[in-house]
Amino acid sequence: MAALVEFSSLSHAAELNIKIEAFKQRSTDGLVIELIGAGTSAAPVDEFEINQLDKEFIPLLTIAGVGSSLSFNNQDQLKHHIYSISKANPFDLPLHNGRSTKIIQLNQPGIIKLGCNIHDWMLAYVYVAQSDRVKIMDKRSIVSFSDLPAGEYQIKIWSPRLRNTRKPVTTSVTLAGGQSQTTTIKVKLRKRIRKPVRNEQAADYNGDA
Repeated sequence: MAALVEFSSLSHAAELNIKIEAFKQRSTDGLVIELIGAGTSAAPVDEFEINQLDKEFIPLLTIAGVGSSLSFNNQDQLKHHIYSISKANPFDLPLHNGRSTKIIQLNQPGIIKLGCNIHDWMLAYVYVAQSDRVKIMDKRSIVSFSDLPAGEYQIKIWSPRLRNTRKPVTTSVTLAGGQSQTTTIKVKLRKRIRKPVRNEQAADYNGDA
């Protein structure tokens, strides 16, 4: 009986194909697509670490679920002062070497933009997702989500190449049971990520915090 119920459920599952059309046919590689609705669960909780090496953040983009934790590992021979004034999870991490003892709890969904008070060009992002249905788009400009129950869904699209990086582009879609549906969304993307110019003459801080 359980097998019959499972088969019946899957036979009425829907598929959603999301196609992105970028302004000036620019590459969609690296876009974050998050789907939120009846067929989604909470994003998994995990521990994430962002490194600082050669006065840069590594990686540039981290995708983490709400409730996850974030720590930092300074591998440079100088101190960094990391901060975020983003609405989602603002924090300030004073000058430190090595692994920071402060753990940042990611309690709100949204976009976190990281900077360094000492080295203005340092930039990184954390996308804090509320759903387990998150995918990274490639140059094919289309992603698919399958085995979805009928209902309403919210689609969030974000990239560090968006003209407004503070919030995702959002839209909604209604899925009918047992059908495959394609929705096309147009976005404006910069050709490349806008990063502050690296100033090699900037003073490095090696003193006490």
